[in-house]
Amino acid sequence: MTKRVFLVDDNRTIRSLLRSLIEIGGFSICAEAENGFEAIEKASQCGCDLILLDLDMPVINGLEAAAILKKQLPYCKIILFTLHSDSVNSILAEEMGVDRVIAKPDGMTKLLDVMRDVLGLSSPTLIGPLQISPDLPVTEIQSPQLIADSDGKPAD
Repeated sequence: MTKRVFLVDDNRTIRSLLRSLIEIGGFSICAEAENGFEAIEKASQCGCDLILLDLDMPVINGLEAAAILKKQLPYCKIILFTLHSDSVNSILAEEMGVDRVIAKPDGMTKLLDVMRDVLGLSSPTLIGPLQISPDLPVTEIQSPQLIADSDGKPAD
């Protein structure tokens, strides 16, 4: 089952980039919001598994919104995705209901792995251009049977 992500960021371009990355990563975006107040209003209706939340937003910032969202949706995981990760106290973030804080500058390459980790999912294995999930059942590969002629020798 595809995990549903609620994307909250005040920058439309960032939301668009994140949407593309998240969808390519195998998740679905169930809703978007551009500030903490809007996120609080929409969260209970979107059925999300994870909220990706910007810190620095107008009206209600990400940390304040996280505290309210965690009370509304205690089962939902929250990742605070911010340019200001060095200024976020990890103890305070945890007390506000944030499961993980990740920096935007180096987070784009790590975001999908962090999302999978927070949700308890395994990461896909890269084989050439393919991504194969280790959660898929492995079927036994059968060797092709050799066709023999009437005297038992393999046919050409």
